[in-house]
Amino acid sequence: MDIEKPKFGTQKWFENYWYHYKWHTIVGLFLLVMVVTMVHDLVVKEKYDAEMMITGRVYTDYTFAERLALLLEQYAEDYDGNGEINVSVSSNLFPSDEVQAEMFMAAQTRLMAELSDGLSMVLFLDDYTFDMIERSSDGSFFADLSAYSGKAFDGGKKIRLSDTPLGTDPGIAPYAEKYFLTLRRSDMRAANRNEKAVANYQNQLSLLENLLADHKTNPIEIPPPEENPLLFGMES
Repeated sequence: MDIEKPKFGTQKWFENYWYHYKWHTIVGLFLLVMVVTMVHDLVVKEKYDAEMMITGRVYTDYTFAERLALLLEQYAEDYDGNGEINVSVSSNLFPSDEVQAEMFMAAQTRLMAELSDGLSMVLFLDDYTFDMIERSSDGSFFADLSAYSGKAFDGGKKIRLSDTPLGTDPGIAPYAEKYFLTLRRSDMRAANRNEKAVANYQNQLSLLENLLADHKTNPIEIPPPEENPLLFGMES
């Protein structure tokens, strides 16, 4: 005897469909959401001409990285050719007490991932994170910056922010003695694994050279921290 199929769109049809195809539908919807999210990110996600990282144990106000990125945009160029100049500086702070194991592990994991495959060729470090990277790489991670600045020290691997044009900014000055800029070596995997990585390294090196020479390729008006609602409460 033929079983009458439920009419399309009725509750019985839906219950029958859900019974037979529930997991197919769930998986399909999940994949659809992933595709839509990826397309959305590709279309609307802000693109940066340079992406760098500040990481250390010395506390900085949460707006410090934003201020640093804004100042660095003065020395950047439109490397990706999209008509805009944008620099990103991400912040990755370690807890002052290693007893805070979860926070410490999260910061360490993020740093190791950035060093392995990240886009940050220029890194802003304090003594704590510099020593951590030096130990893990047997002292072979950082490039010698002596050719770019007479202020480079520790084998040419460090330049204090106070010895760069950034150090005079009132939003940077409280931390300018405690943080310094570094550059990873060009033969590291993240810097030369493909043509895009090589170009990224050269772009950040160019920005670094412009900064140390105080050559502003993109002169923009920089508002004082106290006049910018996103930049306030800087603490030393």
